[in-house]
Amino acid sequence: MKFDGYRLLARLEGDDIRLITRGEQDWTERLGPLAKSLQQRFGDHQALVDGELVHVDEDGLTHFGPLQAALAAERPDELVFYAFDLLWLDGHDLRALPLLGRKELLAELLLRGRPRARAPVRAHRRRRRRAARAPAPSASRASSPSAPTPPTRAAAPATG
Repeated sequence: MKFDGYRLLARLEGDDIRLITRGEQDWTERLGPLAKSLQQRFGDHQALVDGELVHVDEDGLTHFGPLQAALAAERPDELVFYAFDLLWLDGHDLRALPLLGRKELLAELLLRGRPRARAPVRAHRRRRRRAARAPAPSASRASSPSAPTPPTRAAAPATG
Protein backbone atom coordinates (compact mmCIF):
# COMPACT_ATOMS: atom_id res chain seq x y z
CA MET A 1 0.00 0.00 0.00
CA LYS A 2 1.32 3.44 -0.90
CA PHE A 3 0.79 6.29 1.54
CA ASP A 4 1.05 9.97 0.69
CA GLY A 5 3.47 11.02 3.41
CA TYR A 6 7.04 11.17 4.66
CA ARG A 7 9.08 8.02 5.21
CA LEU A 8 10.56 7.89 8.73
CA LEU A 9 12.87 5.58 10.60
CA ALA A 10 12.22 5.46 14.33
CA ARG A 11 15.33 4.50 16.30
CA LEU A 12 14.55 3.59 19.89
CA GLU A 13 17.32 3.00 22.42
CA GLY A 14 15.87 3.39 25.90
CA ASP A 15 15.16 7.07 26.51
CA ASP A 16 16.99 8.05 23.30
CA ILE A 17 14.46 8.15 20.48
CA ARG A 18 15.22 9.55 17.04
CA LEU A 19 12.79 10.05 14.17
CA ILE A 20 14.88 10.33 11.01
CA THR A 21 13.65 11.22 7.50
CA ARG A 22 14.83 9.59 4.30
CA GLY A 23 16.99 12.70 3.80
CA GLU A 24 18.62 11.99 7.20
CA GLN A 25 16.96 14.96 8.94
CA ASP A 26 16.18 14.50 12.63
CA TRP A 27 12.48 15.29 13.19
CA THR A 28 12.33 14.09 16.80
CA GLU A 29 11.67 17.55 18.24
CA ARG A 30 9.07 18.36 15.55
CA LEU A 31 7.21 15.16 16.38
CA GLY A 32 7.47 15.07 20.17
CA PRO A 33 4.09 13.38 20.78
CA LEU A 34 4.98 10.61 18.33
CA ALA A 35 8.36 10.04 19.99
CA LYS A 36 6.67 9.78 23.41
CA SER A 37 4.05 7.37 22.10
CA LEU A 38 6.68 5.10 20.55
CA GLN A 39 8.70 5.16 23.76
CA GLN A 40 5.63 4.08 25.75
CA ARG A 41 4.76 1.30 23.32
CA PHE A 42 8.26 -0.16 23.01
CA GLY A 43 9.24 0.23 26.66
CA ASP A 44 12.76 -1.06 27.30
CA HIS A 45 13.15 -2.59 23.84
CA GLN A 46 15.77 -1.23 21.47
CA ALA A 47 14.39 -1.11 17.94
CA LEU A 48 14.58 0.32 14.45
CA VAL A 49 11.11 0.77 12.94
CA ASP A 50 10.37 1.77 9.35
CA GLY A 51 7.17 3.68 8.68
CA GLU A 52 5.36 6.57 7.06
CA LEU A 53 4.20 9.83 8.64
CA VAL A 54 0.80 10.80 7.19
CA HIS A 55 -2.27 12.97 7.62
CA VAL A 56 -5.47 10.90 7.47
CA ASP A 57 -8.81 12.44 6.51
CA GLU A 58 -12.29 11.38 7.71
CA ASP A 59 -12.47 8.73 4.97
CA GLY A 60 -9.16 7.16 5.98
CA LEU A 61 -7.28 8.57 2.98
CA THR A 62 -3.87 10.20 3.22
CA HIS A 63 -3.14 13.60 1.70
CA PHE A 64 0.22 15.34 1.39
CA GLY A 65 -1.08 18.95 1.54
CA PRO A 66 -2.66 18.66 5.01
CA LEU A 67 0.44 16.79 6.20
CA GLN A 68 2.67 19.68 5.14
CA ALA A 69 0.25 22.21 6.68
CA ALA A 70 0.21 20.36 10.02
CA LEU A 71 4.01 20.22 10.06
CA ALA A 72 4.35 23.91 9.13
CA ALA A 73 1.85 24.94 11.82
CA GLU A 74 3.57 22.68 14.38
CA ARG A 75 0.48 20.51 14.91
CA PRO A 76 2.02 17.02 15.17
CA ASP A 77 -1.05 15.67 17.02
CA GLU A 78 -2.92 15.71 13.69
CA LEU A 79 -0.48 13.22 12.18
CA VAL A 80 -0.30 9.43 12.19
CA PHE A 81 2.79 7.21 11.98
CA TYR A 82 2.10 3.97 10.10
CA ALA A 83 4.77 1.58 11.34
CA PHE A 84 5.15 -1.15 8.74
CA ASP A 85 8.48 -2.91 9.34
CA LEU A 86 10.67 -3.87 12.28
CA LEU A 87 14.26 -3.95 11.03
CA TRP A 88 16.18 -4.37 14.27
CA LEU A 89 15.22 -5.44 17.79
CA ASP A 90 17.29 -5.72 20.97
CA GLY A 91 20.62 -6.16 19.20
CA HIS A 92 19.33 -8.44 16.43
CA ASP A 93 19.22 -7.52 12.74
CA LEU A 94 15.82 -8.84 11.60
CA ARG A 95 16.17 -8.11 7.89
CA ALA A 96 17.02 -11.75 7.12
CA LEU A 97 13.65 -12.83 8.53
CA PRO A 98 10.58 -12.97 6.27
CA LEU A 99 8.66 -9.69 6.08
CA LEU A 100 5.46 -11.27 7.44
CA GLY A 101 7.33 -12.48 10.53
CA ARG A 102 8.74 -9.01 11.15
CA LYS A 103 5.29 -7.46 10.73
CA GLU A 104 3.79 -9.93 13.23
CA LEU A 105 6.52 -9.15 15.76
CA LEU A 106 5.98 -5.42 15.23
CA ALA A 107 2.23 -5.82 15.77
CA GLU A 108 2.84 -7.76 19.00
CA LEU A 109 5.08 -4.98 20.31
CA LEU A 110 2.70 -2.19 19.32
CA LEU A 111 -0.50 -3.87 20.49
CA ARG A 112 0.59 -5.60 23.69
CA GLY A 113 -1.84 -4.87 26.48
CA ARG A 114 -4.25 -3.11 24.13
CA PRO A 115 -7.58 -4.50 22.94
CA ARG A 116 -7.60 -5.54 19.31
CA ALA A 117 -10.35 -4.14 17.13
CA ARG A 118 -12.09 -6.46 14.72
CA ALA A 119 -13.95 -5.30 11.66
CA PRO A 120 -17.16 -7.11 10.68
CA VAL A 121 -16.40 -9.47 7.81
CA ARG A 122 -19.54 -11.57 7.57
CA ALA A 123 -21.17 -9.40 4.90
CA HIS A 124 -18.17 -9.77 2.60
CA ARG A 125 -17.46 -13.48 3.08
CA ARG A 126 -19.05 -14.57 -0.25
CA ARG A 127 -17.12 -11.89 -2.17
CA ARG A 128 -13.86 -13.01 -0.51
CA ARG A 129 -14.47 -16.65 -1.49
CA ARG A 130 -15.07 -15.62 -5.11
CA ALA A 131 -11.87 -13.56 -5.13
CA ALA A 132 -9.90 -16.47 -3.66
CA ARG A 133 -11.01 -18.73 -6.55
CA ALA A 134 -10.23 -16.16 -9.25
CA PRO A 135 -7.09 -16.83 -11.31
CA ALA A 136 -4.06 -14.80 -10.34
CA PRO A 137 -2.84 -12.11 -12.74
CA SER A 138 0.06 -13.12 -14.94
CA ALA A 139 2.41 -10.43 -13.61
CA SER A 140 5.42 -11.46 -11.57
CA ARG A 141 6.15 -10.01 -8.15
CA ALA A 142 9.41 -8.27 -7.40
CA SER A 143 9.45 -9.55 -3.83
CA SER A 144 7.60 -11.92 -1.59
CA PRO A 145 6.28 -11.14 1.89
CA SER A 146 7.52 -14.56 2.98
CA ALA A 147 11.09 -13.99 1.77
CA PRO A 148 13.90 -12.17 3.59
CA THR A 149 14.52 -8.54 2.69
CA PRO A 150 17.73 -8.22 0.68
CA PRO A 151 20.17 -5.48 1.69
CA THR A 152 19.94 -2.30 -0.36
CA ARG A 153 22.82 -0.78 -2.26
CA ALA A 154 23.69 2.87 -1.79
CA ALA A 155 24.19 3.24 -5.55
CA ALA A 156 20.85 1.65 -6.44
CA PRO A 157 18.42 3.85 -8.39
CA ALA A 158 15.60 5.43 -6.42
CA THR A 159 12.22 3.83 -7.00
CA GLY A 160 10.04 6.71 -5.85
